[in-house]
Amino acid sequence: AQWGMSIEANFLSGVWTKPISISRLLTDKFLFSAFLGVVAALITLPFCVWFKIPLYAPLVYALFNTGVGILFILLDAYNCMPFDLFGKTFFNYQGSASTFKASAFLAIIVVMVIPIILQFILPDWLFYLILAVFGLAGVLFHRPYFRWVERQFLNNRYKYMEKYLSI
Repeated sequence: AQWGMSIEANFLSGVWTKPISISRLLTDKFLFSAFLGVVAALITLPFCVWFKIPLYAPLVYALFNTGVGILFILLDAYNCMPFDLFGKTFFNYQGSASTFKASAFLAIIVVMVIPIILQFILPDWLFYLILAVFGLAGVLFHRPYFRWVERQFLNNRYKYMEKYLSI
């Protein structure tokens, strides 16, 4: 999710000629990222049993990350560098050194700092409840959010198309 539409940017002219919407692409990335988050949460469940951590903790964190974190990261998914399909594979970071996304970094920091602060301020049950509510709200309202992001993209689409084609 952090690379936005990097692979699709290589074929943006094809995306424009097919009846696929940008919000659909973002929704697919969102759902795939959510799936990966749930898999990671399930993998940590044995460690929760071992260290006597509540079993719902990694699932609540995954829900919060999906509902809040991924939405922040996909906010400017269209502002990306095309993925280098034919570049070298050894130490290939796909332009990450030259295309640092401050917005993705800020989103990651916000998603990490808010729960840390809340965990020290609130009792455990309220902390997990608040994280779950924020995460669930993000999951429930991701479609209108992506339609809004799509409108932002379409308002400046020619600028982004020119950028993608010039690289």
